Amino acid sequence: MRYVAKLTLIALLVFAHSANAQREPDPSKILNAEFRVCVVEGFVMDEGYAVIVGLDVELAGERTYRARSDMKGRFQFDNVVEGVYELRAVSPLWKKAHKMRRLKVEPSRGQKEQHIDLILRPTGEVIDPQHP
Repeated sequence: MRYVAKLTLIALLVFAHSANAQREPDPSKILNAEFRVCVVEGFVMDEGYAVIVGLDVELAGERTYRARSDMKGRFQFDNVVEGVYELRAVSPLWKKAHKMRRLKVEPSRGQKEQHIDLILRPTGEVIDPQHP
């Protein structure tokens, strides 16, 4: 009889622990709810739509985020908080080809990602690699 009582007690403890573990919220869901964030990504291209590789770009607003375009000209900013931003190139060799509209990031309205491309034209400046 004691053997059955011990097994029953062990089974109840295991069941109670697993039930309690299932009720605890997922930490990633808490963070996403508390700190609503969004991914902003896109491509850096020239006016002929050729990608620009290795260019530093900024997403500037209340906070500033920095990224570099990859081998496909793609950039990505992770964990961008709600706000209004401007996307810009960080290089004296490139300037915007078109007037930039402001980018509104609204994760509180369910926005999880936003795509925006940066089209640039050369400034015509020549930088001496020996004297940057």
